[in-house]
Amino acid sequence: MSFVTSSPTKTGNPAPTNTPLALVQLLNYWKTNTAIQPNVAASQNTNYFQITFVYRPAEPGVTYHVQASSNLISWLDIASYAGSNIVLTAQAQEISKTGSPNETVTIRDATAMNSKPARFLRVNITRP
Repeated sequence: MSFVTSSPTKTGNPAPTNTPLALVQLLNYWKTNTAIQPNVAASQNTNYFQITFVYRPAEPGVTYHVQASSNLISWLDIASYAGSNIVLTAQAQEISKTGSPNETVTIRDATAMNSKPARFLRVNITRP
């Protein structure tokens, strides 16, 4: 199993407007100011994927979806963060959430790495 991540160079703040261009600017801002950090965590001699990302609860209307897939085609939400509304399914465990106002969140996949031939995690950002 493998995963890919990158750490882009930080940029300035996006323009705070409610236009389609503002959404693109917001997502570009998030993409260039957040490094997704994949990792493998061991618990009771079993390995699990986990993913760490920066969550900005003050961003209005933005939802962070932590998703899992076994084929990179079909993705299932295992956790979501939108403002103060946090939803964790039985397939996710929040390992840590630190910082303010932006929070660094680590989510662990509840599916053991050796129980499936392939398992992938990602953070998908949406805004209505």
